[in-house]
Amino acid sequence: GGLLGALRGAATGAMTGTGMFTTQLTGQGAAVLLAHGGVFELQVGGPTPVVVDPQAFVASYGPVRTELKSSMSWRNVGRTGGEAMQLECSGQGIVYVQASEEKL
Repeated sequence: GGLLGALRGAATGAMTGTGMFTTQLTGQGAAVLLAHGGVFELQVGGPTPVVVDPQAFVASYGPVRTELKSSMSWRNVGRTGGEAMQLECSGQGIVYVQASEEKL
């Protein structure tokens, strides 16, 4: 249990691909973020949400709300380019994204 149990669960979720938005860490300490190609920090706050590719999302810090949005409509069916699904991040905090969409 405790922090080590939470970190073990997060690592298991990351390795199996089943940990998306399921692990929450609280308290004092440190956490390691695993990502392919490095991690970028994006500030969240203000009137415009930050939109990221769900496959590039690694973690968030602070009271950040995430909502999965579809950009598919009858107007763009069959067209290529862009992402069909996007993760909209709002609130106040930091979102961490990886440089590559490849899984570890």
